[in-house]
Amino acid sequence: MSTIISPLQQARIKRGWKQSDVEAKTGGQITIASLQRWEGRRGVPCERNIAILCALYEMSAEDLGLNHAIMGTEKKVNFAPQEEGPHMSDMMRRELLCNLGSRLNTLINLWPRRNYHYEELQAEINKAIFDHDVLAQSDSTASISRGEALKSIALVPLQLIGGIAIIEGGTQKTDPDLLLKHCAAGITACTYLRRGKDIVFVSDLTSFYISLLQPTLSSHSEVHRNAAAILLSQSFMLKSFLGSEDDQTFIERAIYYSDLSEDKATQSLAYRRRAYEHWDTKNYKEALRDAEKGYGLAKSSNAIHPIIHSDVASTLSLCQAACGKANDAKANMARARDLFDPTMLVPSMSYSESILAADSGAAYQHMGLWGEATTLYKKSLTAPDISALGYAHQRINYIKMEVSRDDKPRDMDLCVKLLTESVRRAEELSNTTYIHKAHGIYDILRLVWPREPAIKRLGKEYFGGTK
Repeated sequence: MSTIISPLQQARIKRGWKQSDVEAKTGGQITIASLQRWEGRRGVPCERNIAILCALYEMSAEDLGLNHAIMGTEKKVNFAPQEEGPHMSDMMRRELLCNLGSRLNTLINLWPRRNYHYEELQAEINKAIFDHDVLAQSDSTASISRGEALKSIALVPLQLIGGIAIIEGGTQKTDPDLLLKHCAAGITACTYLRRGKDIVFVSDLTSFYISLLQPTLSSHSEVHRNAAAILLSQSFMLKSFLGSEDDQTFIERAIYYSDLSEDKATQSLAYRRRAYEHWDTKNYKEALRDAEKGYGLAKSSNAIHPIIHSDVASTLSLCQAACGKANDAKANMARARDLFDPTMLVPSMSYSESILAADSGAAYQHMGLWGEATTLYKKSLTAPDISALGYAHQRINYIKMEVSRDDKPRDMDLCVKLLTESVRRAEELSNTTYIHKAHGIYDILRLVWPREPAIKRLGKEYFGGTK
């Protein structure tokens, strides 16, 4: 009986590699167990892992026999006649696809024990959520809403250790493998929830994950310690995106745990986050230093997903422009756009089409290219993936650009409109950090247009008068 070798297996054998070599060359991101399944056609990798394999073998997905996985349908290789499976009606199929909670629970519950590559689980959850969102646009019959499903997944770690017992002051130990797996899933769910208006819920729950994960760093198991360090870095990074006055502290903790994990992807995102914080406070030299470090970490591994490369390139472009390196900034801006993939979200990343446009707009602003900056800032406000906090944040940055431009008269009415929208959203979210930022922008408008009635009305309505 002959055995048909898959193109993926042929690529490895041709190079004289063992499956353990692939695991080593990808920094453990492609495990032996996963590779065995994919080479034996017993499963297909997610898009993130396809990108890793293509980079490793320097081959296209089609040449590796994986293009069908990208298209979302798996080729069936039948070696013998098979009986027809149970019939699924269109209604059953639609309900199955629409019920995000059921799909996520199945993914998480079937995740193999002792597979500590939780980034693969998180990628699968991302794909399920994206597929559900695409379907929901044309089908409103979902039996469970997206938000309810995500909250359900996010609360599992609390349930695992006895939620009622904790409320009553007790504690309950649980299997670390189970805890790590569900914390990884919960962080992914919270990454999506933070885009909406559940900011306080996400903040409280992420703090809870941190309290659960920190004791695992004392584990005798190295894999448990490394997995916990990655998830802790993700948690603190997520906390830093919630508009808190403690953002800088959270960023430093994210960097600490990312360095502890020695995971290149996690480190590159943590340093990128601090670079942006430095840029936002006009510490441009420090911003460029961290942006270059984050970019270098991402470039040091072929296994890092292109969306991370896009994110760090976007921030590097912004910091280079702020430091007068216009040509380098334009090159990295183009690289960030080329690598951007709206279907891929990495946990703890605050990155989207809206942010990419805003970063590019700010970079052009530093170059004095006001027309290009204005176009991109407008695009950042209308992008469909803008988050609830991003709605306020991008408007504040747009106002900063408008009042600093010197190519034509500044648009006061636009600034009043944007600040009104921003402060309303901040109040709606009860976010004191962005309320304070809005106050700061109002003070700038008072200096630019000290006698304008529209500015005085704005102050009286939202900022306690005109002083």
